[in-house]
Amino acid sequence: MSALIDVSAIVVDPCFACPLTVERREGAYDDEGLWHEVSLDSFTIQAAVQPTTSEDMDHTAHGERIDGGIKLYTTSDLRSSNAQVPGEADVILYQGERWKVTKVWRWNAHGYYKVMAGRLA
Repeated sequence: MSALIDVSAIVVDPCFACPLTVERREGAYDDEGLWHEVSLDSFTIQAAVQPTTSEDMDHTAHGERIDGGIKLYTTSDLRSSNAQVPGEADVILYQGERWKVTKVWRWNAHGYYKVMAGRLA
């Protein structure tokens, strides 16, 4: 078996990547299933941003209404809107708009994560 290639240096290279602000909400669900936010944290990541394709949009979470999308390649592990994982999805600020993370592909063995995000109204 051949060794995996770590492409993390390319993913965050300034020729391809830009700084993005991520908002992460921390909190918990109560016994009735209602979310109670405890805190809102902001941090900066480096990511290469690309437009989505129609094939990419097929991979968004069921029931999510997406009005445009972006995909990111980053070395930062982000949270998606996944029913199996408690908590709220991360929100990315990009070009004056807010984008909710809908799917994360963990290619961390290769040094990066592929992230899908949909524009919030």
